[in-house]
Formats: sequence, structure tokens, C-alpha cells
Amino acid sequence: MNIWNRAGVCIACHKDLPDGDAALKLITTAGSLLDMVPHSDKEYAKLLNADINWAARTRLLTPLGILVGAVLLLIIYRQRKQLKK
Repeated sequence: MNIWNRAGVCIACHKDLPDGDAALKLITTAGSLLDMVPHSDKEYAKLLNADINWAARTRLLTPLGILVGAVLLLIIYRQRKQLKK
């Protein structure tokens, strides 16, 4: 089996989305209003790839951002503590 074969990926994802889901309705409506609905398999693959890349970057950058924020808060706390002395 080729690991790059994505046959059935859409079915696997869409079967988990319940009919009448509010988030799905919102996405569909926004996509229609902004003319962002894919009209071909190629456009859909491009949209799906962009979403997957966004999710991967978010999973990587969120913990990193939290760590950097915590370190900055610790530095600020220590600096303010030293200024009070």
C-alpha cells in the first residue's frame, strides 16, 4: 500500500461529522459567502492540505508559545521583584 494514497480520506472524516452539526453549517455558509467552496477534486485537495498544514503548525507552535510566554512572565516577575528591593 502506498502511504501517499489518500483514497477514502474524505469518507473517513465526513462520517464523523453528524448531520445538522452547527460548526459544519457555519463553515459551509461562510465558504459559500466568501466563494471559497472547492468545485473540483484538485481545489478540495488544496483546501484539505492547507487545513492539515495549519493544524500541524498549530499543534507545534501552541506549546512553544505557551512555554515562551511562561518564561517571559517569569523574567518579568523576577525583574519587578528586584526593582522593589
